[in-house]
Amino acid sequence: MKLKFDPKLEFQIDAINSVVDLFKGQIKQPFDFTFQVVPNVLTLSKEKILENLQEIQKRNNLPIQERLEFPTTENLEDILNFTIEMETGTGKTYVYLRTILELNQKYGFTKFIIVVPSIAIKEGVLKTLEITKEHFKELYENLPYTYFAYRSENLVQVRMFAQDTNLQIMIITRDAFNKDINIIHNVHDRMGDKPIQLISQTNPIVILDEPQKVGGEASQWGISELNPLFILRYSATHREVYNLVYKLTPFDAYNLGLVKKIEVSSITEEGDPSSKKIILERIDSTSSGLRAKVRVFVKEKEGIRFKTKTLKHGDDLAKKTDNLYYDGFRISEINKGSGYILFSNGVKIYEGKSSVDKDEIMRIMVSETISEHLERKRKLNPKGIKVLSLFFINRVDDYLPEDGYVRRIFEQEFKRIVEEEYPEFSDIDVRSIHKGYFSRMRSTRGIERDEEAYNLIMKDKERLLSLDEPIEFIFSHSALREGWDNPNVFNICTLSYSTSEIKKRQEIGRGLRLPVNSNGERIQDREINLLTVVTNESYRDYVEGLQTEFREEVGEKMPPVEDKRERKKLRIKKEVLESKLFDSLWSKISRKARYMVDIDINEFVNKCVDELNEIEIRSPEISIQKVRIEEIDSEKLKDEFIKERTEQIKLKSIFNVVEYIENETNLTRNTILKILEQAKNLEFLFENPQKYAECVVNILKNNLKEFSVRGIQYIDLDEYFDVKLFNEEIQTYDKYIVPLIDEKTLYKIEDENRDGVKIDVGPSEEGISRIEKDFAQDLDRDPRIRLFIKLPEWYVIETPAGKYTPDWAIIVEKTTNGSIKEEIYFVVETKGTIDIHRLRPDEQIRIRSAKRRFDIVDGVKFISPVNNFENFTHRW
Repeated sequence: MKLKFDPKLEFQIDAINSVVDLFKGQIKQPFDFTFQVVPNVLTLSKEKILENLQEIQKRNNLPIQERLEFPTTENLEDILNFTIEMETGTGKTYVYLRTILELNQKYGFTKFIIVVPSIAIKEGVLKTLEITKEHFKELYENLPYTYFAYRSENLVQVRMFAQDTNLQIMIITRDAFNKDINIIHNVHDRMGDKPIQLISQTNPIVILDEPQKVGGEASQWGISELNPLFILRYSATHREVYNLVYKLTPFDAYNLGLVKKIEVSSITEEGDPSSKKIILERIDSTSSGLRAKVRVFVKEKEGIRFKTKTLKHGDDLAKKTDNLYYDGFRISEINKGSGYILFSNGVKIYEGKSSVDKDEIMRIMVSETISEHLERKRKLNPKGIKVLSLFFINRVDDYLPEDGYVRRIFEQEFKRIVEEEYPEFSDIDVRSIHKGYFSRMRSTRGIERDEEAYNLIMKDKERLLSLDEPIEFIFSHSALREGWDNPNVFNICTLSYSTSEIKKRQEIGRGLRLPVNSNGERIQDREINLLTVVTNESYRDYVEGLQTEFREEVGEKMPPVEDKRERKKLRIKKEVLESKLFDSLWSKISRKARYMVDIDINEFVNKCVDELNEIEIRSPEISIQKVRIEEIDSEKLKDEFIKERTEQIKLKSIFNVVEYIENETNLTRNTILKILEQAKNLEFLFENPQKYAECVVNILKNNLKEFSVRGIQYIDLDEYFDVKLFNEEIQTYDKYIVPLIDEKTLYKIEDENRDGVKIDVGPSEEGISRIEKDFAQDLDRDPRIRLFIKLPEWYVIETPAGKYTPDWAIIVEKTTNGSIKEEIYFVVETKGTIDIHRLRPDEQIRIRSAKRRFDIVDGVKFISPVNNFENFTHRW
């Protein structure tokens, strides 16, 4: 199995271009070095970079800075840093690797160092480099590049890194360079110098993967010793933001369908106070000693409640809870190292465990996860999609021994559920389908010493994704953090009451990626892309805790997290699907089409030439400033400019401008030459070829979009969207279902005697699209509406701006002259405005293209955008 990558994902291209465009105007340097260090060279002034940054921030709807921001950390205060924020699971590693290749192709930068906070993340980066190699070779026409992980015992690679004229990518952990005793900072016999000195001479571009984990004075000092040309910072949760160039928030990722939806299955039990149940959540070390956080039955005015209390050594639990059931429970020991508390009556409780030996709640959680897993397995295996489930446990000994409690109840529950509900899986050997990813050593690094587990989890992702590999259930502890995720994790179960080891966002991050099938193709079906989190907290507590983490780490609210108890099903109405009314609608709109663009080439060339003749370009120059420090005190620094001048950069050669424009625009060489031949300012090409070429590319691209839509023509194909593609059932949640009074749509709410239509997520307080809800209700109430459906995601129209799915297909029955009834067929797009010019440029292109597509469909009228039902009726 080979994982496949889509090179045309709009959000990834936006992220890549946002960084590449920071250096517009950079001159590609020719190499005239022999057997010596080949450095990166930046020819742009900081003023020009700021100008580029402001353009990018405007384009990406980010706050526009008035000046460049620099870290306050000593040794880094003069180094350019740029921040790229991308939600977990959206391809951050792929984006920065492709950005490296783009920076090399466009500007000739050859030295890149990827700094990672851990060995696990290093292995993840190396794995991505391995599986993208073929993809990048195709995309960049066999561009030669070398990548390697820095190892102190192989310093020959460091010399090759410094002297090679081709692209070099080094991956290094922070621990390899953040102390002056490291080999990288010491003279080596075979090197004749310190490795760090050789590296620093290359002026590498440094990429920080998870920069918030590469903090600390030592790491910052180590980074400064690398002498970076500039630093690119990639993370979903930045602690410090410098010069933000791109931001893809969790909400953006959710709305665009780039990650799985999340639902919570909450398994809670208040229990019986007489059970003397005590749950040890965690042990904290404070300035005044060790403290144990426990959940116990506390007597209050309203009655006995199961609540969290903080205990110290010597506390009497009966007094702390005002509950006589705990008589005799006095804390005699708190042991943080081994993770337990001991009471005077001999009861010992470990972190994440309960005082009740056979904790029924844990069994129910395991059972719930197995049931969810097998239900998905039943549906998805036939589609070639492997289902994985991940269990987080607190103590290795709960699983690792043959008679471990968790292992035992898992195997018991699996056999029981298969026998009772899923007999088709009865031939599965339960012992072959689960595995633990941790070493017998209990350190968080133990996983790295368990070779078999480590290789499968970190180095052989494809094997784990294969239906031929029997492992489906993964048990781990907090060692499984960033650095590992698998796209086909559909269920995550936290079999621990402890919350100190791993955060909720870390947990769900292991399963957010969109799944892939056995061909390595990404699945885009939102009905499939669902992550279920099974937790021992109430839904409300879990969501509140997760929201707190989002606010602290992301600075904004989280995307919707659904309550599994609110899950509902819509079932297709076969009688409607097979009716003449539906058939009359589907026969009109189900035909596929492809588009061609007929551009008036002379008009296109003239328009481009007119715009090109308006541009003005300055020769590239270097800014030189001399500043005298007059006075320094603890409050301020007084300086005075002594001299300021600029020098023009002398160009040694002009690169192939026509080839560059051809690659960027996909226009023919003949068309490009026509435009350049008519330009009246071609002298700019010889003064600043890079800037001139970039201006030409921008003008051509903008006009190409406009002329493409203006000259677009659709041709019907002999292919149709098969009616069998409609899902027999749609799983969703109560708030996304609009219950209908009349029977005039395709689905019925399961267990309810009424129709329903599923609407999209939206910015309202309830998290739904209010426009779609109101529109659906108005369609339902109006007697002229015979049938309406929400068009499924697989119903796509190809446009120059990508795939497009309209919202609604509607049949209206109008009475003309009091007697003649006429059926009118509509395809409608609902938006928050009726003014198409207020929509994003790409949305405008999709809508204008769709109008052209439906212009050739007999008897169907496309209306877009509409913001309410009344506006729709006015356009009949």
